[in-house]
Amino acid sequence: MTCKIVYCGPALSGKTANLQALHHHTAAHQRSALLVAGEHGGPGFDFLQLEVGVARGLTLSLQLYALSERYPTFLQPVFRQLDGLVFVADSHPERAAANREALASAITQLQKHGYRWEHLPCVLQLNQRDLPNAIASEVLIADLARPGQPVVPAVATQGIGVFETLREIARLVLPQAAHSG
Repeated sequence: MTCKIVYCGPALSGKTANLQALHHHTAAHQRSALLVAGEHGGPGFDFLQLEVGVARGLTLSLQLYALSERYPTFLQPVFRQLDGLVFVADSHPERAAANREALASAITQLQKHGYRWEHLPCVLQLNQRDLPNAIASEVLIADLARPGQPVVPAVATQGIGVFETLREIARLVLPQAAHSG
């Protein structure tokens, strides 16, 4: 059983850093090579597959995609058969508008592919919490979170909050995938 999870957010918010930390701290036999195609904030995607266990004789895999905030046409297929989403918010004060724009763009793309935002499993990751002038968590949550949505503070470049984010999204998508599979 395979679940597809998309990490999205504004440029330089830490989407690639999340996948890099997961790749670095996961045993080689449980992960694929890390494909980094969107270098330097340009349009593109990164990809990592993790084998997370076996249940009822089925191998459980997570396909993780980190997308550019611009979602060019060639990335549209990534939104097909999506199981969950991680929105990586940037805690820099000057990036507040970029966070809102990236979330609105992601919601638009999801709607184009028939998803209802309020029903899609989603985790909000508040990244770059180590910044001395980071936007208050309460402000980011008020701007970006749905009611009851899991929120994880993180410093992805240090691996902080990365596995917690993955656990939260897996907790949301795996039961749904098992039920529909």
